[in-house]
Amino acid sequence: VKRYFPYVEKLMPTIKFLRDTLNLGDAIIRKLCTFKDVSIKGFEVVALATYLSKNGSALNTDVLCSYFDTTDYLVIKKYISIAQNCLREMSVILEEDLADQDYYLLRSHVFVYLSIKVLMRHYKTEYQKIVKRLILNVSPYKIYRYNVFKRSAYDSSFFNKLFGNDADLLYQHLLKHEHNAYTLQQWALYKAYTGDYEKAFNLIDEAIGLKPKNLSMKNTNAIIKFEANKNSNSEYALEEMKSAMEILRACYMNDERKSYHANKYAEFALFLKDNRNNSDYIESAKEWLTSICNEEDSVNNRSKKLLRKINSVVI
Repeated sequence: VKRYFPYVEKLMPTIKFLRDTLNLGDAIIRKLCTFKDVSIKGFEVVALATYLSKNGSALNTDVLCSYFDTTDYLVIKKYISIAQNCLREMSVILEEDLADQDYYLLRSHVFVYLSIKVLMRHYKTEYQKIVKRLILNVSPYKIYRYNVFKRSAYDSSFFNKLFGNDADLLYQHLLKHEHNAYTLQQWALYKAYTGDYEKAFNLIDEAIGLKPKNLSMKNTNAIIKFEANKNSNSEYALEEMKSAMEILRACYMNDERKSYHANKYAEFALFLKDNRNNSDYIESAKEWLTSICNEEDSVNNRSKKLLRKINSVVI
């Protein structure tokens, strides 16, 4: 048994982190459950703080004034104080920025990550209303670091999970404020999630028209093309999927974000092997993922998982 002690000792920081994370997750569930009943306003402030922080921004008084439709800073300060007291009981700090006391920062990345999961799982209806109200009631000009925030805040996968089939109004509202390729791209992916491929193609074509050289837009075009055809057994559908694979190949060859394109290429290569008995793309997927996993200092788990699947394939 003693010979395993050095290995266990090395793992202790990880074990402690996992234990603390589980404890914090339980605390968030318990605390938010009682907190929502005591102060719905404070609950909303906490939810807003996590959503903003998750996407590279921070809570500020201007956002809260628009969100709660008030110009009374004393009322806003009261709501913030209530939220701070709640968070403090979980050893989480919502602190004023020393450079500008109108901004409030959540520095615990673990809390932000876990609270989003708790909100999505246990308070989805409330969270839907909070995010929707933020988008419809608050001018983007009031959101701190909006140029960073918008890159992930309107993510198609997140909107699909949170709003189901009811996110179109939000994307339309966002595009009225700023008609840009990124929002069109996310709306296109969202429509693909919901199965409206005709609308998805129209949106991504418009996005590509705005940014014709952007390989991320072309990657999305390939994804929609593949997804729109993968449930059909026709030869036309197969040719469309092959066309999507060639688009992804070009993206991989010409873009620095190798894993971004290689992961999707590998996922689709496995689909073609399993469902259409087509192994034409397995070797390239294996080569690219092997290179990525060997060269990158920090490889995302998806690349590793896909490489294991690719390595298990018998051609």
